[in-house]
Amino acid sequence: NLSRHHSSRRRRDKDILRRDSSKRRNDKPITIQVKQGCPGVDIGNSKLQNIAKELFQRPDIANVRWMDASYNELIEITSDILKLVSLTSLNFDNNFIASLPDSLATLRKLSKLILSNNRLRVFNPNLLQLQSLTELSLSNNKLSSLPDNLGDLCNLVCLYVSHNTLQSLPDSIGLLRKLRILDIRYNNIRTLPDTIETMSSLERLQAYCNELERLPEGIGSCSRLRVLRISSNKLTCLPVSLGNLVLLETLDVHNNKLSFLSDCVCDLSGLIELHIGDNEISYLNDRITGMTKLQTLKANSNGLQCLPAFLDSLTNLRYLHIRNNLIRTLPDTMNNLQNLLVFDAKNNPIHFPPREVWERGLSAIKAYFEEIKRSGSSRSSRLKITVLGREGAGKTSFIHCLTRSCVLEETERTVGIEVTRWIPVEDPNMAFILWDHSGNPLYDSTHQFFFSPGSLVFLVVNLSQYQYQDPDSYQSCVGKFVTMLRQFGGESVIQIVGTHSDLCNASDISNKCGEIIRNI
Repeated sequence: NLSRHHSSRRRRDKDILRRDSSKRRNDKPITIQVKQGCPGVDIGNSKLQNIAKELFQRPDIANVRWMDASYNELIEITSDILKLVSLTSLNFDNNFIASLPDSLATLRKLSKLILSNNRLRVFNPNLLQLQSLTELSLSNNKLSSLPDNLGDLCNLVCLYVSHNTLQSLPDSIGLLRKLRILDIRYNNIRTLPDTIETMSSLERLQAYCNELERLPEGIGSCSRLRVLRISSNKLTCLPVSLGNLVLLETLDVHNNKLSFLSDCVCDLSGLIELHIGDNEISYLNDRITGMTKLQTLKANSNGLQCLPAFLDSLTNLRYLHIRNNLIRTLPDTMNNLQNLLVFDAKNNPIHFPPREVWERGLSAIKAYFEEIKRSGSSRSSRLKITVLGREGAGKTSFIHCLTRSCVLEETERTVGIEVTRWIPVEDPNMAFILWDHSGNPLYDSTHQFFFSPGSLVFLVVNLSQYQYQDPDSYQSCVGKFVTMLRQFGGESVIQIVGTHSDLCNASDISNKCGEIIRNI
């Protein structure tokens, strides 16, 4: 919206300039110049309302290879343009052109056509005859649609149609097999065509500031994609196939409606920049630590409650932005991030390290952790863990898998409460007391007497039994436990655990997990 405002203001200023100017430089002598061995005409930024006919009457006009008529006040392109039979590059950026002549299609050698920042409302279908076209810029116009047979421009490498009023893209765009850059920013596009999966040369897709509610699953077939910017849309989840984009280096999904960071993002091991700010993400997937090439992580303004313990696995991380979240502690592994240059954690309720330390910046944080390591100091290492969930959710099996690293066969239902002490072999100085509460509704009224403020609560949900978009199912599986914890659990931290996911497909898992987190 801000960009559109600047564009409108720029055009308004040009209108004022046009009214106030009494003399035009139409009499400015026009010469043919040679740039990089190619003869051409440069009449850009000359306040021209029309191009002198004398130019097209020159005997050497047929040799002109490029023409720059940008930043003028031209309202049309005349049919004289067809005399430029050798033209390969034509620039009419920033004028007042409202329509295009059919004669433009006769320039069969044209490979670059720039018509951005004009007043075009309709895409002239004759442009589809320009089979040599490799770059087409129509940004900042008033186009509401593109022709159904846009795919006829089969040699296009770059297509810029940002800042228009497009609501969709034609299916034929999938025929643009040579397209490397597609810029559709600042439109009103709700969905991308499924045919995008055939755009095998696509390297850069800029689709931010639209109305996208989903991405096609086929986007994972764009195997050469390196930059994907889809921020400021309405996405609630990302397709599983996104993890196939092994060459992707930049992923920007900030300002959407994502409630969790899916595994498909963490599978992007070659990612260098990840922007996930302004979403509804309450935790970072632990698998993010496998993104060892990551240099920039921006996760501002989510609901993040903690950072992954093994953050130091991101050995190349240089910029970490987590401001405006709910983070209370920083992992001491931050001390091992040797390449970290910028750390922004403002507006978080961090109490470890103490505020007077972390507010002084990254060097103070590292010095604090280094001193703890040197002196052998440690924090309390005994923690109560409460495990809740419906009967048959898999609570006991989960505890067995957590403490013994193996799946438990079918057992008898837990009666009342079972208490287990667990000391992980990875760190014998840590001790966990696990309270396994029965899921039988008969015991619901007794749970409150065993809650402790500040404990960690694993709420186990059987995803195969959970019914999507069923309020009763949410209430019985999740809601009643959350309400109970809010009333009697003090400042307990709740971690949702989904079980039986092997009995669900990927879409079910995404929908159910997203709904649970949103409802909480």
